Amino acid sequence: MVSLQLLKKSVLSPTAAILLALAFVFSGFVATPASADILSDKVANSEGEKGTEPWQLKADKISADHDPEIIEAEGHVVLIQEKRTLRADYARYYRKTGWVYLKGNVDISWSKDRLTADEAEFDLNSRKGWLKDGFVYIDDAHLYFSGARIEKHEGDTYSFRDATVTSCDKPEDAWSFDLDKGEITIEGYAWLEGATFNVADVPVAYSPYLILPAKTKRQSGLLMPSFGTSSRNGFFYNQPIYWAIDEESDATFYENYMNLRGLNQGIEYRHTPNANTKGLWRFDWLNDKKVAKTEEQADDQFQNDGLTRPNRNRFWFRGMYNGYVFDPQWKLRMNVDYASDQDYLREFKNDLTGFEKTDDLFEREFGRDIDDSDSLTRTSTLLATRSWNRVGLATRIEYTQDFRFMNGNGGDEDDPTLQRLPELYGFVWKDRLFKDIPVEFMLDSSAGYYYRAKGDSGSRIDMTPALSAPLELGPISIIPSVAFRETLYMEGTYEDNPEADSFEARHLPTYEVTAFTEMARVFQLDNDKLVPSAKNVGNSGWTAIRHAIQPRIDYTLTPYLSQKDNPFFDDVDRLPASNEITYSLTNVLDRKQERVIAKKDGDDLSYIRVADYLDFFNLRVQQSYDQREATRDNERDKYERRPFSDVLIEAIFNFNSQLSWTSRSQISPYIGDVTEHEHFLTYRPIDRFQVRFGLDFQEAIDEYKRQNRGRLRQSRLGIDWAINKNWFVSMEYRADIEHSKDLEKTLRLLYREQCYGLELRLDADDNETRVEGRVTLLGLTL
Repeated sequence: MVSLQLLKKSVLSPTAAILLALAFVFSGFVATPASADILSDKVANSEGEKGTEPWQLKADKISADHDPEIIEAEGHVVLIQEKRTLRADYARYYRKTGWVYLKGNVDISWSKDRLTADEAEFDLNSRKGWLKDGFVYIDDAHLYFSGARIEKHEGDTYSFRDATVTSCDKPEDAWSFDLDKGEITIEGYAWLEGATFNVADVPVAYSPYLILPAKTKRQSGLLMPSFGTSSRNGFFYNQPIYWAIDEESDATFYENYMNLRGLNQGIEYRHTPNANTKGLWRFDWLNDKKVAKTEEQADDQFQNDGLTRPNRNRFWFRGMYNGYVFDPQWKLRMNVDYASDQDYLREFKNDLTGFEKTDDLFEREFGRDIDDSDSLTRTSTLLATRSWNRVGLATRIEYTQDFRFMNGNGGDEDDPTLQRLPELYGFVWKDRLFKDIPVEFMLDSSAGYYYRAKGDSGSRIDMTPALSAPLELGPISIIPSVAFRETLYMEGTYEDNPEADSFEARHLPTYEVTAFTEMARVFQLDNDKLVPSAKNVGNSGWTAIRHAIQPRIDYTLTPYLSQKDNPFFDDVDRLPASNEITYSLTNVLDRKQERVIAKKDGDDLSYIRVADYLDFFNLRVQQSYDQREATRDNERDKYERRPFSDVLIEAIFNFNSQLSWTSRSQISPYIGDVTEHEHFLTYRPIDRFQVRFGLDFQEAIDEYKRQNRGRLRQSRLGIDWAINKNWFVSMEYRADIEHSKDLEKTLRLLYREQCYGLELRLDADDNETRVEGRVTLLGLTL
């Protein structure tokens, strides 16, 4: 094997070139071992990129063949420059132009990309060239294409004829395009002519002309659609269209055709101009074929709410925004949620842009959600906040839309919905007033204007300063505190209380005392199999249990104060009196588990035990006693006094990393039976399989503090199973046991391959049965 370094042409003088050519002649054109270093002088060079290393040529035989401008190499030819490698059986290099011709088992690596061919020719300077019967793999785009002739143009553009394009490692088991000819630009587009789409080598579709994105970054184009059938909406086909506007923003348009309802059009706009700002906005519009001018015309689901929906033009606008005002420390949060009618979110709950996917998206991106889909109000909020070391400020504007007073269901003048326009908040965080005196101070305050079309409107200032004094009496912690709520009402319209003065004031103290402690003991466990030794490596077991008992008492006293003469804006204006003590006892069991491992330090090998800890059992028992209920005089003829609350028993078992169980039960000391059950079991026997099971029971109760509470029996079952690397199945089932009725059934089946995915989803409840399918092709946006 001989080696030749290709350097800049200007380095080699004509005399040196002639001498080297003579050297080739006198050596009989036979390559000399590289160790002889006959060709180690500067012979030739490609005008490569600035700062790159020169090309290195190695082969079994290298010759100049009477022309120093042409170098030929035969046998295991290798051209190397940094991460670029060209291999072939034969190579001819043209020093003057920097072109190289390769023949036989051509194998080229450009960084992570790979090209193979029978013959190829390349400009080593610009990397332009052609391949005969070639194959190209682009790593960043995970894209393969092969053809009878492939030409590489300047940049990352390839043209070809009689070719196949795919992103699958094994296209015969997946999908591919067969083409008459085409052109692909990485981070650009693929322009394809005579394109046949194949699935597992079976032609399924043909297009005389097709344009596809070939990008590794965000790309404009058609996204894969969602399609299926619904008992409520008929056959549907939802085609998303993606627009990569710029590096900081993009949009998706949704064209959702439903043969029973019409064309539902939607847009989603996303923007992230900087690290502290992002926004996501969605708008859907539908000219509905179906109206409900009377309740009888509405779906069965909506016939008992007393509301109609006569409108055909239906829409839903929602969005969230995180940003700042002038300075990143002045944080701005915005929620927008406005719909045309009370049924829109419930009817189109499971669509690509429906309530469920929207709510999940907002929760994932912004950490907050929106009102439930069956809520009769939608709330939009603008909130600005600023925090310092000891204080904080906030301002909020909140608008609430009430469907009960829209679409002819009620006049605007009768709408009692409260609007906060605006509301200001001030906070002083809890901290010591003086360094050496254990007295802490905090303050919550608010001021705002509250408007209703019908009902009380006006201004309110509300301040609650509080003092607390944490005390340590041996092992017992006691925290007494007192708060004074001062509320001022100013000029307004008080329809619910026209006799109210233009200025009202409320002074309401609250006293609280909290006392708690913890007693704990550690129990050591013998475990002979955990002696650090070679034979015990891998053995594990419990070596200690810690048992902690945490008693706690909370007492709250708020004296009774008549507030009927005050305006009523929200619950803050009618604070209830209280005289209640709550006592609880919590038991916590922690286990220490150790495992024997081998530890290597250089040539020394030792055996040690490593430990991990787990709260495997937590049991809390809690009850309250209400002194006001014990002395209540009103409605004694209907409701007897029951000052003791239900006994709450909460147990949490974490048996291991595979099995956990949470149980909450409430037992009435008066009925002598359980009034409420909540049980939830999670079991994960293997990494790819999980079962979730829950039960919710609630007995009918009619007490003074819990009047006319209905009976409830519900069960929940969920399964997530990754059967293997390709198949995934999940199931959610919720049932009303009391009325023997299924509430919700969802089945999701997903198949994933390296370059595509198939999803089938079934949703069913009393109101709608929906079957939906989706196909995802890696690297393909259409």
